[in-house]
Amino acid sequence: MAVGVLFVLAGCGYKDIDKRFFVVSIGVDKAVKEELAYTVILKLAVPQANIKSGAEEFILVKEQTNSITEAIRIAKAKVDKELDFSHAKLIVFGKEVAKGDMRETIDFFTRRRDIQGIAWVGVADPTAEEVLALKPKSERLPSNSLFLSFGDTGTVSPYIITEYMFSFRKRLYERGLDPILPIIRVDGSNLFAIDHSAVFDKKRMQLVLSPKETALYSVLSGRANRADIKIKRENGGEFFLAMDESHTSIKLKRGAEGWMRIAIDMEVEGVVEEVKGSLPANELGEARKEAEETLQKEALNLLLKLQKHGLDPFGIGLRYRGSHIGRSDWDDWTTHYPDAAFDVRVDVIIQTTGGLH
Repeated sequence: MAVGVLFVLAGCGYKDIDKRFFVVSIGVDKAVKEELAYTVILKLAVPQANIKSGAEEFILVKEQTNSITEAIRIAKAKVDKELDFSHAKLIVFGKEVAKGDMRETIDFFTRRRDIQGIAWVGVADPTAEEVLALKPKSERLPSNSLFLSFGDTGTVSPYIITEYMFSFRKRLYERGLDPILPIIRVDGSNLFAIDHSAVFDKKRMQLVLSPKETALYSVLSGRANRADIKIKRENGGEFFLAMDESHTSIKLKRGAEGWMRIAIDMEVEGVVEEVKGSLPANELGEARKEAEETLQKEALNLLLKLQKHGLDPFGIGLRYRGSHIGRSDWDDWTTHYPDAAFDVRVDVIIQTTGGLH
């Protein structure tokens, strides 16, 4: 009987590590052929005995199809090992794809069980293939430069927006909270440039924020508390304020007549990083007021720009829904947000003028 049981036992379906290709990054571009929807790019890491900077090996597998699922199936026929998506930490969408229906495009990645919900998501300008094909000289492992940039284990910058796949999908469906993704470009020096961001409505990319706007959004939203702000002085000079700490609070006020006012309080502490002209110690009070006026103006301009396009990456609408319970809460918000007034108050503390006294 024991021998008979052995014949009905199922074998292990898990393949050995030497029979697997690890997919580290996935790119989705618009197909070159008009009758097809996508060009799917898989970046496969090639194992090496000795790891050296700039010597990493990878394979890009491309396939044009009408669905991402079909592209994956066809890609499997082009390689000699099983594709393993458990290490896929980055999903990049080409700019043209981001202008389409992202709810439909992201569906595959959220349903597939072996793709992590904590994979980072970004927009490639112009194409995902160009971004995934780049091989920086400092990179020891495929796509590791981008992993370090988004994971805060390498560089930390207010210009770099970090967004996980699960959070991106939530923002696509959550009323009152719109998606925002980093834009990844390849500059002429064989390096990545990540200093712009793309704001979406509930389907597609609608607005691109400049580096200054991206950094300001990071500070206002609490994603970053350190940034450098350029302050122009009334006497013609200028200085750069390096933030050490920043805190922002958002409150909603509403009158009996239906008007809405959004109050934003921003507290900033920092030091003077660089001065063009002169900034003696007895002018710090004046410089502080100039910094407050500059930050207030730039923050207000960003908020009005987002309001003009009907976008809300700060989640102000979600705050409104949380404090106004009822069936008409969302209708009330969409009615009043386009005409809402912003009150921006900034309090700046300049700790020192740097290493000069």
